[in-house]
Amino acid sequence: MRKKIILLITVLLVAVMTRTVYSYLSDQVQKQNKMSIGENTIIPEESFQPGDFVPGSVFVKAPSLKNTGNVICYVRMMVECSRSDMESLIEMNWNTSDWTEKKDDGYYYYKRKLSPEETSVPIFTQVSISNNIREEDLKDFNIIVYGESIQAGEFDNYEKAWEQSAYANIGE
Repeated sequence: MRKKIILLITVLLVAVMTRTVYSYLSDQVQKQNKMSIGENTIIPEESFQPGDFVPGSVFVKAPSLKNTGNVICYVRMMVECSRSDMESLIEMNWNTSDWTEKKDDGYYYYKRKLSPEETSVPIFTQVSISNNIREEDLKDFNIIVYGESIQAGEFDNYEKAWEQSAYANIGE
């Protein structure tokens, strides 16, 4: 009789433990997170009508950035001359109402957000060449324009958005 009781208790314990372990291992809760990936891309756009590259000439060059992604973003541009000696010999009519002045990090920041498919206002629209330059010095000369973007997210201005970026170092 004792063996039957021990056997019965063992069978009951195994049954209870099996059910408990099975319940523990088979318990599931599913949640579906709906996520979408934001695409933050820009392309440069430019109206460029060079005309004659001669001392004293003025030509149209109007670089801007277009948001081709699907999220709102902030943009910035770096504008450099291919030769540093040319910086004092050309003049650009900078747009300081929509763009900042050049910051310590070398960038000009667009003050507003760009919605998808929106294009920034050009950072400048014309370049004037000084009369104090030799014509042969104009042959190997370029104005280099480089742009970057960052997703606007919840940031209400360009400074806060770029400050959170590991690549930003906005200086006054």
